[in-house]
Amino acid sequence: MNSIHADKPTGNGFLYTMGCAAVQMLCREAALTYGANGVGCYNIMRGIVESEEAYFTSEYSPIHHNAELRFPQEKIPSAKSLNELCAFLLSGGAYILNGTDLHADEGFRLYFGKSSL
Repeated sequence: MNSIHADKPTGNGFLYTMGCAAVQMLCREAALTYGANGVGCYNIMRGIVESEEAYFTSEYSPIHHNAELRFPQEKIPSAKSLNELCAFLLSGGAYILNGTDLHADEGFRLYFGKSSL
């Protein structure tokens, strides 16, 4: 489990971004090494979820300011939806995604300005 801030760092996030990149590479290496044995490795880069409302009014991180308006469907992902994604990745049908980076943020990281903000 990783964070969307790896792709969109704010403030002094250089070292954090480097750490996230290291996790991505470890995931890929693990997929190459253990994939033939049926081990699935997925780097899930999650955004904020409903239960984290404290982030929506951040005075420090503009990426979270008015967060509820920054989703393409204007629907904040729930913790349940993240759990459902993890359940899918544990199923046999997810083998084709082995070694991938998954952005589980409902498009939040792609957003950088809405005319109504």
